[in-house]
Amino acid sequence: MKKDIIIRIIFISLGLAPPSGAGKLQAQEINVSNSKPQTLKVKQLTEENEILPIAIELAFNKTTSLVFPNAIRSVDLGSKSIMADKAINIENVLNVKASLIGFNETNFSVITNDGRFYSFICNYNEYPKSLAYNLINYEYSFSQPKKIDIKFNENNGDNMNDVAENTEFVRKKREYKIKGIEANDIVFRVTGLFIKNNTYYIKVKIQNYSNINYDIDFNKFYIQDEKTLKQTTSQEFELVPIFNSEKNKETILANSAIENVFAFDKFTLSQNKVLKVMLNEKGGGRHLGLVLDGKAVGGVRVLR
Repeated sequence: MKKDIIIRIIFISLGLAPPSGAGKLQAQEINVSNSKPQTLKVKQLTEENEILPIAIELAFNKTTSLVFPNAIRSVDLGSKSIMADKAINIENVLNVKASLIGFNETNFSVITNDGRFYSFICNYNEYPKSLAYNLINYEYSFSQPKKIDIKFNENNGDNMNDVAENTEFVRKKREYKIKGIEANDIVFRVTGLFIKNNTYYIKVKIQNYSNINYDIDFNKFYIQDEKTLKQTTSQEFELVPIFNSEKNKETILANSAIENVFAFDKFTLSQNKVLKVMLNEKGGGRHLGLVLDGKAVGGVRVLR
């Protein structure tokens, strides 16, 4: 009886007719919201907004070269399974190759100094159709890389001859340890951070205390969210050096060491971002990596 009364009180308070039949609660649909559904107005992107990717094939044991009509400003890789680097002393040639045999389809993009944006989709093929592409006169329907509104940092463009000289000067300067890591008789350290005008210089030292030569696959630099460091899949932005003092140095002999200086367009780290510095061994497993936080990167010394 009490249960019947309580049920009737609840329904009356909701402005509904009480259910008929003592002790029998009938299921009713109750609309407790008086608001009407809203229809959002959206604008669809059209073909005019698309930048279609250029399809290329990449190999593990071969390098593919891309020649752009203007100096390369920025490169963003879709995954770690591919690598890219500017040709030494050349500003408009990008060398790309696979860092993983049989990688899954991925992409990368390139922005040049004239504000053009290029999109690429790449698949693995150890026998690619071509190893060089000339994009200077390339046009492709509505995906033509028209000049778009890309905002650059206006304070850049140091003379490359000056950058090369400064890189050598940094290499000869007395090292000071920023951060280091040791494993498998290999020591990998960042031994200097310098800046001059609009170029940032990172000095690294690799010491091989083992009796086995160390073949360098690559040195890479990534900006990444600090919180995603331990995740295997996370969004990374690769910093591509504009100059490398030991570009052609591929092997660190047993019980020897090398010093290398990488030059980059000036950069800073925003909050919760870190700089990852990676060293990978070609045909081996002695891979090393270390992380520099914003305090370390911001504590750069002025090169005089």
